[in-house]
Amino acid sequence: MLAGSNNRALQYKKVNEELLFFYQRWSEMLESRTLDMYQYNILNSCVACIELADVIDKTLSGLLTSRQNVDDVKSEAFEILKADDVIEKYNKPLHNTLLRILSTKIDSKQRNEPIEDKNSAFYISLNRLRFQLKTPVRILNNNYMKYLLQELKADIDSKNYKQIERHMAMVISQCIQMGWSAKGLILLSKCFEGDLSLDEKWNCFTQKITVKADNNFEVYYSIKIGTRKGISADNVREIVGSLGLDLKRGNEIINDDPARQNLYSKINSDTSYILVRLTSTDLYAAALSSINHLNSRLSVATFYNTINPWIVNSPQIIIYDITDNLAEALTITDVFKTYDYIDSNNNVFADTNKILVNPQKSQIMNRLHAAFSYTNLSRSSYFQETKFISLWIAIESVMRTGQYADIISHIKCVLPEVLSVRYIYRIMRNFTEDCMRCGFKYETSLGIYMDSPDKKKLVSDLINIFRNPTQYAVFKGYCSNNELLNYRCDEIHTILNDTTIIISKLEHYTLKVRWHIQRLYRIRNEITHSAFQEDKSLMIYIEHLYTYLAQLISEVVFYVEHKQAESVEEAFAIILESYYTYIDLLKEGKIPNHDVLPDGIIDITK
Repeated sequence: MLAGSNNRALQYKKVNEELLFFYQRWSEMLESRTLDMYQYNILNSCVACIELADVIDKTLSGLLTSRQNVDDVKSEAFEILKADDVIEKYNKPLHNTLLRILSTKIDSKQRNEPIEDKNSAFYISLNRLRFQLKTPVRILNNNYMKYLLQELKADIDSKNYKQIERHMAMVISQCIQMGWSAKGLILLSKCFEGDLSLDEKWNCFTQKITVKADNNFEVYYSIKIGTRKGISADNVREIVGSLGLDLKRGNEIINDDPARQNLYSKINSDTSYILVRLTSTDLYAAALSSINHLNSRLSVATFYNTINPWIVNSPQIIIYDITDNLAEALTITDVFKTYDYIDSNNNVFADTNKILVNPQKSQIMNRLHAAFSYTNLSRSSYFQETKFISLWIAIESVMRTGQYADIISHIKCVLPEVLSVRYIYRIMRNFTEDCMRCGFKYETSLGIYMDSPDKKKLVSDLINIFRNPTQYAVFKGYCSNNELLNYRCDEIHTILNDTTIIISKLEHYTLKVRWHIQRLYRIRNEITHSAFQEDKSLMIYIEHLYTYLAQLISEVVFYVEHKQAESVEEAFAIILESYYTYIDLLKEGKIPNHDVLPDGIIDITK
């Protein structure tokens, strides 16, 4: 959760009491620094069905060749739809229709069977499924946001926090599908500040969130007119113009129009700018779309070396919202900035240094070096496609062990379990940070100090408190200054005291990550096969890749240095066996609840 979002701070901004939790969770869900399991979901029922239709089209066209792409998306869409209480409530026939369609079996694809064979059983099944989805998905896409907002407002009125959180995530998924950026959506929380009534604020919010991409924007890119032998400044201007781009000097843009002074105050009269006009949902979405448009045009000229690559100079970007008369200055770095999560208290750096100086571990270090090199390439690039591909290769370089038939299996069959062994630990670590952001830093009678450098002991102590009714009652009292912190405290308490819920959470997270890895692999293939839609933001996927990589490296280094694993392959083997053995023991009831994950980490080698 975000600092400065305690109840009293929001009440000072005149956020209605009924909206406190909504405001806090909305901001947290969209913030890039939020722990991945608390961020918004990419999919809801509508988006999942749209994604399935897209994957079917790409499979029929031959762009995607693995049946697994369709199977995974179809399975994920079915699970999401099955749990969707909103469609079931507002359009039961549509809900039943989609469930029946998604539960039908796709005929098998025979080995070496060409996808272009339109008489094959696999092709016929996919083609039938494609047309079965068209009308239901169109109906859903036209009505789903209306259903969601009606249900979300009812949740707010009844103060049902669990349902608010659930339906809010579904609304955000729909907004992202409509073209909104996460940063643009965060700004909508301002609708809930001020003197208006709750209903007036809600109407303001829903009116903004349901509009199509119809705000008019002008995006100005400062560009250095670089000259060299044989190419003058006039030549460069001519080339830019020939690409259908509007190039102007600052003094040609600025005039006496008083309505545009917000823009003119950010324009330098001596600088040259490329102007892109477009419609979009919000300022940040407009910036990304215009960058992709501009890059696609200028890349033609830069390939033939007629002009220098403009983007590497990190030009200033000025986005002007004509509709709302707002202007903001950004850089390329601002637009493509990602939050790179590293748990600095995990001693990974010190342990990695030990591997580095140990000649007997040079093979392990070579694998890590490759990952570090590609990660640095990703960080230094201003192109989202390069950022994504470099991080994917970094993960590949660590995970390719020769134990699976293809590269995606190397990642998909191992990485979810690697990420899950500290699932509870990460929740508890994040909770300590949330407590400090909300001003709860210590409780002396319980011996809890949230800023303690020994994070593993802190997590263990907190788990013990959550399982001790008397101590928990004292602890919970310190969380009441923030609705979301109080809700999160209750949620964690429920999880830690019910082994069945722990099993469910771990298995669901592992499956969800496995499906998402297949999605990331499809994006990787689309980029490499020139089928990627350039107006689509990759930032959330890049952040997911970096989070996966950081945790992957952390676990490998930990098992090499502290569990005597002699290779990356051995580290993965220990982790997989540890995860599945522990899950089996939990299901068999062999571990008393108070002994389940006492430090939040799955590890049978202790």
